Amino acid sequence: MSKTEWLADFKRINGRDPKPLEFRKALNNGEFSLENDDQFADTSAVSIDADPDEHLSRKERRLLKKNSRQVNTKNGINSVLLSIISFVFTLSPLLVVLNPKVLLKYQDKASIENLGSLLIVMFFFGVLLLLLAFVFALVSFFESPRRLGIAGFFFALVNLIYVYTIINYVQFANGDLNSAVNILQNILK
Repeated sequence: MSKTEWLADFKRINGRDPKPLEFRKALNNGEFSLENDDQFADTSAVSIDADPDEHLSRKERRLLKKNSRQVNTKNGINSVLLSIISFVFTLSPLLVVLNPKVLLKYQDKASIENLGSLLIVMFFFGVLLLLLAFVFALVSFFESPRRLGIAGFFFALVNLIYVYTIINYVQFANGDLNSAVNILQNILK
């Protein structure tokens, strides 16, 4: 079947000219061939090189765009993982302080201050990871699937509440690291 025969058949069956996408599909399926056709210069015929979105309606373009979109779960997964790792880092100082076996190893004031400095660094590293988790969660809200972004945002929010509580406790306790070290030394003696 030639191209002109196929076009006439298509117009008779559908009552309209074929869209470029339909034309390409029929050509690729072998429903007609271009070799036997003498009317390559026909202006009413659809060009193969034409933009396939040219004759599509807005709804068809939107569906085509939606179907061609790839699912990107990287930011959501990163947000969830960073939230969990951040929680571990911000919770670890509390776990170390509440574990008497760790504190019994440190008997002198210098080693306890070094431990306190390490715990503070771990805590604030966890806070930095928490901020990064929020960034990934907010970015993943604008991508599909949003479930991971919501989960990451939820975990980060829980961790933020914990961090806020700890920082407020330290701020309003009116105690600095030396008084905390002295309290720990008195408890362990």
